[in-house]
Amino acid sequence: MSSDFPSRRQMLVALPIAPYLLLGCAGPSIKAASDRYVSPDFRPPKAGSIILVLHLPALEPVYRVGDEEIRKLVQASLFKAGYRVGVIEPEDYMLALRAEFQQLRRTTPAPTPEQLALAEMQALSTVAKVGSELTGSPVLLRTRLLTRSANLWQSYATWDGVSRPIVFADSKPNEVRANIEGTGSGISLEVVATSSDGRLLLKNYGGISLPFYASRSGRPLTVDKPLAVQSHLAQGVDIALSPFYER
Repeated sequence: MSSDFPSRRQMLVALPIAPYLLLGCAGPSIKAASDRYVSPDFRPPKAGSIILVLHLPALEPVYRVGDEEIRKLVQASLFKAGYRVGVIEPEDYMLALRAEFQQLRRTTPAPTPEQLALAEMQALSTVAKVGSELTGSPVLLRTRLLTRSANLWQSYATWDGVSRPIVFADSKPNEVRANIEGTGSGISLEVVATSSDGRLLLKNYGGISLPFYASRSGRPLTVDKPLAVQSHLAQGVDIALSPFYER
């Protein structure tokens, strides 16, 4: 897990002030992920459609404690939007992925990252086609927690549609530190959607949580339970799945 907090840093200032009123300035602007992709062919499925969900273990082992909760929240968010949910187990996807990797290595002893990524998409496409044949689902969602870059400004980290206050481990109650500028790390939910015939429909991200605190010197300290605030998890899930609500 990377913790490049921050790559550029000014002196920290302790101020007992309200959020979003730092040094008399407006709060940070919140934007969707800049690398969000939505195919021109994507249309949210009709209400009542079955959405297949494949939640893979987090890339960073320390995040995997939150995998089951995220999986439940993804299903709950889709239910709330009027969909039915079919679950694809990671083991089923891994069978297809191993087959793709074996075939790739027969012809390419040292595959490039791009070739491996293409094999992953081909395995996802295979699972989507089989799942559609069995259930009639028009789309498969592959979800996963991972580390993403966050912008740090004043006392906030902003990334993938959310802005969260940076917690300082040695701060007093209601004390906010300001004058931070740089980049750091945030935890996000990645959503990749493929059609029933295996085409990539969208890739989107929702900010979940910060994996660090800061100390008085500004150095990062790993958070013991970065996935403990359920309201933050639910918000990030809804942001990542938002294209499915834009009917």
